[in-house]
Amino acid sequence: MKIGKLLNQLIDYGFNPDYVFEKTLSNSNFKAVIIYEKNTLFSKVIDLEMDEDYVLVDVKTPIGKFAAELKIEYESIITDIIEKCTRSNVFKFFQTKRLMDRVEKRYNTDLEFLWEKFPKDAIYRNKRYSSFLSAILRYGNHGTQL
Repeated sequence: MKIGKLLNQLIDYGFNPDYVFEKTLSNSNFKAVIIYEKNTLFSKVIDLEMDEDYVLVDVKTPIGKFAAELKIEYESIITDIIEKCTRSNVFKFFQTKRLMDRVEKRYNTDLEFLWEKFPKDAIYRNKRYSSFLSAILRYGNHGTQL
């Protein structure tokens, strides 16, 4: 995915022009802050009463129901941003990614993952006619990834 396209998707998602996204959590004393900088997402939860980072959301297994619930909500925000603003990294090889970039640029289209049974197989569709342009599928007996 080209950087310009990613930046536009972040803005469409709700990031401000400085590529910072803030969301008040269900407990209104906390907010999640996600920052896109130098091709990386940085994130934290801020305790608004104490005006400091709430680090218990970064603990692998938080102790206590409150910290665990905040961690789940925080991680779901990050997951949602990744799913809606980035291209799936299902395909491993440089050649496949190069082909994907070329199709996306030439036809102004994105990958579509259509099949629940084959969640790592995808197609490109002609937006004007809704016809398939190409498919990127796993091959071999074990579903080897391209």
